[in-house]
Amino acid sequence: MDLLYEDLVIKNNPLAPNFVGIVRDRERRFTDKLSQIKVSPFLKKWSKDMMRLHKKTTGRDYIVYGHQPVDYLVGLLCLRYGMDEAQWPKALTKDDKKRAEMWSYGIIAPYVVKGERVYHPPIAGGAEFTNYFEAELGNSIFRTGLTAPTVWAGSAAKTLGDVVKPTVWNDTLFECVVAGTTAASPEPTWPTTIGGEVVDGTVTWQAAKIGLLKRALFFALYSAAPGETGGGTELSYVNYTRVALNPSDANWTSSVQLGGFGRNDNAVAIVFPAPDSGPQTITDTAIMSRLTGGNFFMYSALTASQVLNNGDPAPSFPIGSFDVDIN
Repeated sequence: MDLLYEDLVIKNNPLAPNFVGIVRDRERRFTDKLSQIKVSPFLKKWSKDMMRLHKKTTGRDYIVYGHQPVDYLVGLLCLRYGMDEAQWPKALTKDDKKRAEMWSYGIIAPYVVKGERVYHPPIAGGAEFTNYFEAELGNSIFRTGLTAPTVWAGSAAKTLGDVVKPTVWNDTLFECVVAGTTAASPEPTWPTTIGGEVVDGTVTWQAAKIGLLKRALFFALYSAAPGETGGGTELSYVNYTRVALNPSDANWTSSVQLGGFGRNDNAVAIVFPAPDSGPQTITDTAIMSRLTGGNFFMYSALTASQVLNNGDPAPSFPIGSFDVDIN
């Protein structure tokens, strides 16, 4: 119950003296019912993490002010299944896990469309990604990057973001931060400390160092969900193999802002081999570092599971359907 509502009722409606008691009783029933529900380790950890964030934001270690302490699992159940605890399920599902993940990111649009109750997570004080940084991060992972930086030349027009390297390599690249035209001569005396700036004609250059490696990206399908350190059950039908979609401007769209997060999409279809055995059910997907084995970069449950039978068409993600969101 929101504190404002309590103030309105208790202070302005003396005919409802037992209102707080009623709410406390309801919340106690919620907590008792939760103890009877099967909850995955992921959701238990999610609730604890959200409670820590809530305490950092509000100073309280419960999400109801002054009443029976209620945690985020109760909040999730109320959002998904309503306020009548008798209607709650005996076990939380993958859809509940997905809802919890979206709640953590503040992504509510899919649930508004479905008519489901929505709730934004608390936002802790401190640093948050800006739109600019989210786009830079997404593009650094999925886009081509600087494969052949231009060598500095005199009397050349430069726009913001252009990058050059000195005629004599000094382990430093230089980004144009003030547009203009470079001096005819001589070449600038280049700083080598990251962030150092030098004026060149009407251009200003800022020193930058080479960043992340462009790593291979392999897509995998799972019939049981993987986790942060691996696990899960990868598909094993005859012909199955992971599919590469490496960083490239041709393979991935530029990062765009959508609903408060940066998104890169596949610019070409991701097509797996057609099955010659089955059935198997696809429930999850992941981006891996190698064709076999390797490390997990990202993983997620599919929006809907898909049964794959012997002789079915090749499973695929059409262009623009594999969204990678950075928040």
